[in-house]
Amino acid sequence: MYNHIQRLYKRGKHNRVSKYISDMLKKENISVLSEYVEEKEKLKLFDGHIITTHHRILYADKDWLKKYRIIVDEDILKTMISNQESILVSDIEDAFDESNLSKKAKHKLINLIDMSAKYKYFSTEKCKEKVEADVEFDINLLLKTKRFYSDGEKIVFYKTPKLRKMKYIVLSATADEYIYKKYFEEDRICFYNCRHAGYKGVLRQYYDHSYSRNYIGKTNDAFEKIKDITGDIPTITFKKYADCDIHFGNSEGCNIMTGEDIAVVGTPHMAEFIYKLLAHQMGGDVSDNLHYREVEYNRFKFWFHTYEDELLRRIQFWLIESELEQSVGRARLLRNDCTVHLFSDFPLEHSIFAKLK
Repeated sequence: MYNHIQRLYKRGKHNRVSKYISDMLKKENISVLSEYVEEKEKLKLFDGHIITTHHRILYADKDWLKKYRIIVDEDILKTMISNQESILVSDIEDAFDESNLSKKAKHKLINLIDMSAKYKYFSTEKCKEKVEADVEFDINLLLKTKRFYSDGEKIVFYKTPKLRKMKYIVLSATADEYIYKKYFEEDRICFYNCRHAGYKGVLRQYYDHSYSRNYIGKTNDAFEKIKDITGDIPTITFKKYADCDIHFGNSEGCNIMTGEDIAVVGTPHMAEFIYKLLAHQMGGDVSDNLHYREVEYNRFKFWFHTYEDELLRRIQFWLIESELEQSVGRARLLRNDCTVHLFSDFPLEHSIFAKLK
């Protein structure tokens, strides 16, 4: 049942999930599903406070959302851009065997295949016609999407709905005003900066190396040198090198390291297409390339492997800084007298800077 439900979601047939579950419950009493259906029905009529997820807010019915004041904890834009769809070009080609495709739908698919062979980042006209096709991807989502990235074998695009034309209050230490105004349009955003509170604990940053995946992979004794300084304390780093369940990409909201001395090792660069696809989504220029250059950011001047183009550079810095701030934040330095040892060449505002001996 789970696999079938996931297949319905993957194919964009969200409206069939509830009916499928109801049909299965008529055949067999499955307590966990019965409880889910009952709770979901209660939620439609409930008038009290609700704690839910970013995804439910993004996909919720507008009439239901309008009943509430929406307060979003953490940076919802990061949730939106992490929700990407990837479809093989060969699967798009196979979709032509479907007899239900309209001329407009076929024209869109032909255009996608042609453009994906020529360009990395490209745009196509939306096709708003809804089609029924027996394919293993959400063909209607593909048809109504405008901007794409392709590596020649697959195309990638955002599948998360945009925030509705409503009021959202987003509370986040990592939301970037420049990025939000570019993505959501400036007249939709009112940005309020809270004064920075001083740390009760200490953030000590070692910036003498990049501590990127590439650097750590090529430096056999990187972690040995780090352990000489930090000792045997919990370490948040890239998943490949992690010795605990918390690593870059899944550190947000975790409290198990509260009040502990910890190490954060790495500068979490992402695949370049992630930066450029977001810039492309916002109508930016994606022709710039990464170079080692001197830059200014957050009142710091430093050398970094980045872009000259401001939008691309701000996207890159926002994503790197967000990941580092979330990882450092696991120790809760605001309220606890402990030390976080950060090994990265990307400067954070509260850092006390040091070098490895």
